[in-house]
Amino acid sequence: MLKDYDLKNPSEMFAEGFKIDSIDEAYKLQMAVADLRANRGEKSVGYKISLVSKGNQRIVGLNHPTWGKIWNTERYSDGVVLQKTNYSNPSMEAEFAVILNRDLDLQNFDMNYLIDSIKSIHPVIEIHNFIFKGEPPKGHEYIANNAIHAGVIVGQGILNPKKNIETDLQLIYDDCVVDSWKNK
Repeated sequence: MLKDYDLKNPSEMFAEGFKIDSIDEAYKLQMAVADLRANRGEKSVGYKISLVSKGNQRIVGLNHPTWGKIWNTERYSDGVVLQKTNYSNPSMEAEFAVILNRDLDLQNFDMNYLIDSIKSIHPVIEIHNFIFKGEPPKGHEYIANNAIHAGVIVGQGILNPKKNIETDLQLIYDDCVVDSWKNK
């Protein structure tokens, strides 16, 4: 699975009829591939939470959000130019990332505690290899493929989450603005 990902051809084993029977098995496969990546020197630098909307969950046949790892080899700085050929059916989303300054203690959790736990907030463009080769539903394949995560471009952060700062975002793909957001 990792070899196929490295060759920019993810999900090939699903095209060949591989099936996963449970969410637990999908995450076990995701973690086995993560172990291989770590063993070759890649470092996990965070997590992506995906499928937070019910509509996106329905697309892959799940009824809950999922997660995947963000790798140092797929984390880029603002202004980077990436090549489309390095991805398989690339899809992008403009989002925000939160970097925490501590692990969260759910026993003492409230909004002030959460805000005080934020180190910085960043505009990001998340890149997906938006490709499925297995049979429906696609949720197990989605999870096994690290929630189809293929990279993230991280913009300059806001260091004080209590400060109300607005920003404009643009997503440019093949020299065309495909989406933009004002005063976010």
